[in-house]
Amino acid sequence: MSNYHQLLNQLSDLNLTCIKEILPAHLDEVAKNEQSLVDSLFELTHQEISYRRKETQRKILKRAMFPYHKRLHDFNFDFQPKIKKSEIQDLVTLRFLDTYDNLLFIGNSGVGKTHLAVSIGLECIDRGQSCLFITSTELVNRLIRAHKLGQVIPCSKNMRAILY
Repeated sequence: MSNYHQLLNQLSDLNLTCIKEILPAHLDEVAKNEQSLVDSLFELTHQEISYRRKETQRKILKRAMFPYHKRLHDFNFDFQPKIKKSEIQDLVTLRFLDTYDNLLFIGNSGVGKTHLAVSIGLECIDRGQSCLFITSTELVNRLIRAHKLGQVIPCSKNMRAILY
């Protein structure tokens, strides 16, 4: 077995998925541009780190269980004049995380609670925080089930719950 194929196997063993995937094209580019070994390794590791960050964010986003992905800039504050834009913009700064405050949006159907909760949750994920979107009904149901079973719902220190 050639060193090249052994290298591909070692990249698999080390779980360096991105490097293994881009290596053939990268080696061609290095040979063509006469790139230094350090620059080549820097580029490979940079690509791997970028790939892992994106994959981590994708997994966190999936676990957040958002019903859809909408951002604050998509919200029509003119449609809901009772909602103060400045207060929502302050929530998007995520200052409430520093004081371990919770968010609970209460209101009638169709007023934008879900949209606002999702947009704040997406901002949390963009900044490296974990988040869980859950309706208050679902949370109460989970708590009731856990209580009946004599269990406690596990919650990560890094998990932030956004309720609507």
